[in-house]
Amino acid sequence: MRGKSPGALLQYEGTDPGTVAELAKRVRAGQPFRGVLRNRSRRGRVYWLDIDIQPLRDAAGALTGFVAVESDVTDSMQRHEHLRAIANNAVVGLVVSDADGVITGCNPQAERLFDVQAGQLTGRRVDAAAGGLQSDEDQPLAHDASPWVRAWRSCEAVDRCLIGVPLQAGTLRWMEVSSERIPGQAEDSWAVVSSFADVTAQRAARAELDAERMRLRAALDGTQAGVWERDLQTNEACADAHCLGIGDYSQIDLHPFSFDTFTTLLHPDDAVQMSAALREHVAGRSDYFGVGCAIAVAIGSGCGCVGASRSWTPKGVQAGCAER
Repeated sequence: MRGKSPGALLQYEGTDPGTVAELAKRVRAGQPFRGVLRNRSRRGRVYWLDIDIQPLRDAAGALTGFVAVESDVTDSMQRHEHLRAIANNAVVGLVVSDADGVITGCNPQAERLFDVQAGQLTGRRVDAAAGGLQSDEDQPLAHDASPWVRAWRSCEAVDRCLIGVPLQAGTLRWMEVSSERIPGQAEDSWAVVSSFADVTAQRAARAELDAERMRLRAALDGTQAGVWERDLQTNEACADAHCLGIGDYSQIDLHPFSFDTFTTLLHPDDAVQMSAALREHVAGRSDYFGVGCAIAVAIGSGCGCVGASRSWTPKGVQAGCAER
């Protein structure tokens, strides 16, 4: 090793050229250097060194040489590389920000989700990088209300906050964000790591489902029809207020409600007819079932009702009933 420069000893083709160049620059200038280098032993083992190089000077201040303290940090660097590979290939966006919400690091998926080019997120505030954010109520999201700022100030994790991110095409990408404050790389420093999951499709599907439920409820209310459901595996059942109201019953009157409870209210002949029609429908031998039956009402008289169903699953069946 005598007669060789630190740069010659601390590099091979896998060593970062920028780090080697910085090391050489500081050595030539007689300045100290601290960094992590990837190197290879004479036997071919790749390892990582945390190296601290300090200049040696005589009493007159003239440079006489250097002293280096090296630590093998291979295990920690391999764990770091492993985590970096996971982050770079994650399906969620990962963003690290400081106390002001300025991004200090991110993975490629975060850049794709924010619809920006590589390197355009780092150094910018999250809300500024997105051109303004939207809350779940479709209102502008204040910077102080963002999950990463709340996590920083409260020192507590903020889970599954829904925000809208404007895209260059003029549309909104809805993302579920979770943020948590963690120790930073430097001593006594902190950072916030946030995950961004694209839930735009799920939100649109949920909105359509809610609208469909409202349309169905309006149709049922308009026709004064009721709905009951039966779980074919457990025989558990439930009925809405319209269905029970046909017999002047309430949920309390028939609690706990089951399909057997419902059939006991029917005329015996009608109960047999309904069970037979339901078996035919569940077996797939009829597209729907419709039966007319008499049901005992709470005050002791009777009225007519009809049950019908057009779809069922192996778990259960839904039906509608209406007074006639």
